[in-house]
Amino acid sequence: MKRLVYYLYDVLFRIHCILKSFFRMPVNDSDHHINDIRAAISDFAGVKHKLKPDFDNITISSGQKTSLFPVFLRILLTLILFVVIMTAVSIMILYIYADAKSENLVSINYHQPSHFLTDTNGEFLCDIENNAHLLGFWNFGKTIPANIKSAILAAEDKNFYEHSGVDIKAIARSMYLNFNSGKRLTGASTIAMQVVRMEYPEERSYLNKLIEIFAARKLIKKYGHEKIINHYLTIAPFGNRFHGIRLASLKYFGKPAQDLTFAEAALLCAIPKSPNELNLYHESGREKAIKRATLILNLMCKNGFISEYQLSYSQNELKTIPAYEEKHQPDYAIHAILNLRKMKFTDYVVKTSIDLNLQKKINNLAENFIKGLRYQGAKNLSVMISDKAGGNILCYIGAIGYNGEEYKSAIDYAMTPRSSGSTLKPFLYAFGMMKKNYT
Repeated sequence: MKRLVYYLYDVLFRIHCILKSFFRMPVNDSDHHINDIRAAISDFAGVKHKLKPDFDNITISSGQKTSLFPVFLRILLTLILFVVIMTAVSIMILYIYADAKSENLVSINYHQPSHFLTDTNGEFLCDIENNAHLLGFWNFGKTIPANIKSAILAAEDKNFYEHSGVDIKAIARSMYLNFNSGKRLTGASTIAMQVVRMEYPEERSYLNKLIEIFAARKLIKKYGHEKIINHYLTIAPFGNRFHGIRLASLKYFGKPAQDLTFAEAALLCAIPKSPNELNLYHESGREKAIKRATLILNLMCKNGFISEYQLSYSQNELKTIPAYEEKHQPDYAIHAILNLRKMKFTDYVVKTSIDLNLQKKINNLAENFIKGLRYQGAKNLSVMISDKAGGNILCYIGAIGYNGEEYKSAIDYAMTPRSSGSTLKPFLYAFGMMKKNYT
């Protein structure tokens, strides 16, 4: 305890002298008592003179300037060495932690795909969501259309095939631009890093970015470039709960992804950067998306994906792409849709036997017909029309309307069990009208 008191005071004395030497301040007469105090503490601590540091050999006299710069330099170098060592240790700890944490992120998750149902003429009928109430997640399989691949590479990661998941040059460029501007102008996330973030979303931080870097390198090593870019195009968000460019192509342009032009592909590939802000169903979002798509087309040309002629043609096409309105499931086919939702499908796009043109005509006729029967006590009706040759259902009306409480329109009367006698009545009446001219 006594020795601790002595050495603590000795440290304070060193600091006192260093500060006076650093600022070139003369030691005043009033400072002479310091030596006496140190001697008293030495006696108290039982510390012999030979145990005192060489620092005691410094003589202090009135008005004398004491130069301790060599001592100060040694202390400064010691501090610098300490900072370097601690920095290296911190980096090593971060490296080990990020590497270990990334081990849990090196996998591609399966996402249940949704289904896109059309009528027999290809008109939109309804979507069947996946178990997470999302739409899309349609895989390309082995081949990605060249125009889509070139557009997404130009937009997100032009050096994708040249690095192993992390683009060091892009990171350096991003740090330089962001530091000079004082704000975040650009990021350096590769396609592989974005896949990690989409599969395992976490709060945006530098530590999580470091973990993404480790995981991205391992993803590329485990799955290869082709599978990673395919998975990106399968799960990337395209606004309005759409995931994957294949569904986005149908929703925004009404065509399969393999039929997209360079301009259309660039417009779709602009969306994942900010799906809500670049919503093609909104005029303001559409304008911003076109602006970004123009930049993507320029990058495609610069990177050698398209020629100057293709660039010029695509830029003109981009200005004339018509706005595609969001389509909703028809309310006059609700009961047919509800029955279809109960079925299991394997294909992403399913063409049903329902003919929406016929469905709409029959629904209008049924609405007018039931109005004349309701005063006689009839509340509702159902209609089903099938193809006699193939047995396919062409029109299915479970009830007139759907939300009408008064007439119980939410009930699907076409599926309501009936007695066998009532089932035969329509056929008997039809036979009587046709053969016996009953009215």
